[in-house]
Amino acid sequence: MKTILAYGDSLTWGHDPVDGGRHPHEARWPYVLRAELGDVEVISDGLCGRNTAFDDHAGNADRNATRTLPVALAAQAPLDLVILMLGTNDLKPATCGVASGSEKGMQRLIRIVQTFPFDKPRCEIPRILVVAPP
Repeated sequence: MKTILAYGDSLTWGHDPVDGGRHPHEARWPYVLRAELGDVEVISDGLCGRNTAFDDHAGNADRNATRTLPVALAAQAPLDLVILMLGTNDLKPATCGVASGSEKGMQRLIRIVQTFPFDKPRCEIPRILVVAPP
């Protein structure tokens, strides 16, 4: 069975802007992807406010993906595909505020996946799909 890591922000988490909670599982995009692909495991790792490479000390968790992505890669290996859906929160003035910063942050995340020292047997470097912010 193929394994996909869907790694992102509130869009991956399933944030519902109407009530501040979460959409039901079946409405969140990683679960829709799993249902459409069939015999594929899709691991959803979303965190509201997560950004590509910037510190945001206003939240209750580390939102800098350059520090948290390696943990997810190690925890979920082996992986066939990593979907990176980040960048929206980079555009907040307090975080980065410019698209070029978001681009550099995404390039850094791609390098992290490509060079991650997977230490489990039969682990190959997963493919990467970058989903641009809507």
